[in-house]
Formats: sequence, structure tokens, C-alpha cells
Amino acid sequence: MEKTSLHFNAQELARKHNIKQKILDKLIKEVKQEFPDDEMMFELHLIRAIHRESGKFDA
Repeated sequence: MEKTSLHFNAQELARKHNIKQKILDKLIKEVKQEFPDDEMMFELHLIRAIHRESGKFDA
């Protein structure tokens, strides 16, 4: 997994939503490309991407 200074535990959230590490790594890469210089937006959108991947959100 790419090193970031996350304020939340992406690994734990992904595990809670049954997201495999390979998928989490893909989500991190995609979101980091979209928000390379904004950690807050990166974290927010990573949380949303994990929820979306798990089916929690319909979006």
C-alpha cells in the first residue's frame, strides 16, 4: 500500500466492508491521482470510494 499520512485507518475500514487489499490499493491510487496535493480531499474521497465499492452507497 502506498504510504500516506491518513487520519483514519483505511485498512480497517476496508476490512470492515470486506474490501480486499488489491482493491484498496487500486482505490488509493485512483483517488491520489485525483487529489495529489490535498490530503483532506484524498481521505474524504477514499472513504467514499470504499463505501461505494462495498455497496453501502448507490452512487
